[in-house]
Amino acid sequence: MKMLRWLAGHRGLSLAETIRRAISILKFIEVEQAKGNTLAIAATDPEGKQRLKEILLIG
Repeated sequence: MKMLRWLAGHRGLSLAETIRRAISILKFIEVEQAKGNTLAIAATDPEGKQRLKEILLIG
């Protein structure tokens, strides 16, 4: 709950809205993984090159 409260305060959202968003994101990830898709972040390194970082969720 501490992290959820921090996220809510950081974004200026209610705790309920923060929880709704977290559930929505988790549902999206679960649905995409069920389709065989992966989750990745496009990150820019210090030299300005864009790299994909795959995020692995275990469990």
